[in-house]
Amino acid sequence: MTYTPIASGTINWDVPLNAALTAVDAASTAAQGTASAALPLAGGALTGDVSTSGHITAINASSDPGGTGAVAFIKSNASTTHAITAFQADTTGTTNSAINAVSSNPGFSCFEVTGTEKNRGTVKVAHLGYSDASDANCAALSIDLQTTVGGVTGTAAQGIFITSTTDAAPTGNAINVRYNSSDRFVVKGGTGGGVVGVGVATGHVPSGAVEIAQPDTATIGLFMQAIAAGTDLVNLRDSGGSQRFQVTNAGATITRGSLLTTGNIQFGATSLQIGGGSGVIGITNAVTVPTTNPTGGGVLYVEAGALKYRGSSGTVTVIAPA
Repeated sequence: MTYTPIASGTINWDVPLNAALTAVDAASTAAQGTASAALPLAGGALTGDVSTSGHITAINASSDPGGTGAVAFIKSNASTTHAITAFQADTTGTTNSAINAVSSNPGFSCFEVTGTEKNRGTVKVAHLGYSDASDANCAALSIDLQTTVGGVTGTAAQGIFITSTTDAAPTGNAINVRYNSSDRFVVKGGTGGGVVGVGVATGHVPSGAVEIAQPDTATIGLFMQAIAAGTDLVNLRDSGGSQRFQVTNAGATITRGSLLTTGNIQFGATSLQIGGGSGVIGITNAVTVPTTNPTGGGVLYVEAGALKYRGSSGTVTVIAPA
């Protein structure tokens, strides 16, 4: 549409202008009608694809007294595609995720998932790693427990919590970390469950509360290292809470019960020196023979191959010569 303006004051000078404005109004009305035809009325349904290069914002300001649903409800009956796919295509940002779920409601979960799978995880996380191991500091699942309400510290939230609101003893494993054919770490479920297996075969039921299988000939089965001035490395108690066995921070072994063995006992060495015997006691030559008297009882030791005994009075008796 074009028109030629005429000078103001000319007779009927506004006629072309009015015609032009009328044409603009008609074109605008037609465009609005086209847009309205493409969009549904309130409460209606929109069919076909919707594409936008801008933002989509939907705010439900009502308290939803009738339970009419969420701000957005998406349902798909397709058998080969996802109901929702969020794709963050940018590769340069450090704080932009594909999905960011935020909730200010302290009375319920921020993110809820319900599934009816049979051979898949209800939630599956796949990390696409790098062959150069440049992702060594990342994790497929990262949990950050923070205090942000009422202070900067003090949260008592649990990192991972597993329970069942329907079954007293679910038969599935509570936790299972499996690589190839080895359960690297498994917490068994079922009646009497809670037993832990480390490095056991797939499906194996641990023989005790904790069972550790060495993965190879170079790996120690159980390793503990004390800290300076720390408490016991090991502390075992009976059903009444009385201490029965302990390994101190310095490595001293203390037992408050009977010591029974069907094998051999060796003193003064870390390898057996029993001359091929079985069910015997081996004692090496004393590195330093006793020079003072014990407060009570006596000291049994070997010097130059001779078995000797020093009593509380200082008398040294040779029980058996070399």
